[in-house]
Amino acid sequence: MRQTLKHQETRPESALREVLALVSAELGDIAAKVEELEPHIGRAGDASGMRKIQSIDLTVQRVRALCDFLSVLQKTVPDDLPVDVAAALGTVKLADVQRRLSGHGTTSPRLEAVGDCELF
Repeated sequence: MRQTLKHQETRPESALREVLALVSAELGDIAAKVEELEPHIGRAGDASGMRKIQSIDLTVQRVRALCDFLSVLQKTVPDDLPVDVAAALGTVKLADVQRRLSGHGTTSPRLEAVGDCELF
């Protein structure tokens, strides 16, 4: 089931600078999570496993590059430049991601308690 923020919980306009920072943080967290998986994929001596590890490494590098790009870009945007995020948030299918991107997330995903597991 798709969970979304209730209409009254979303801020239709947010500062573009804030939105870029939130997206950058989300990408950074994704890269960190993928890096955590790297040791568990394939065997270094196995050609197929090595390709998987290299693919994961490249994915992490690409996500980190986007994270860095957005982080620098957001510093160049005027503080008060508004952007309507309501339609964009409507396309985000994961409620936790949607909440963080809307500015309602109170902690970084990296700060979640170790051992937390969400089965779906």
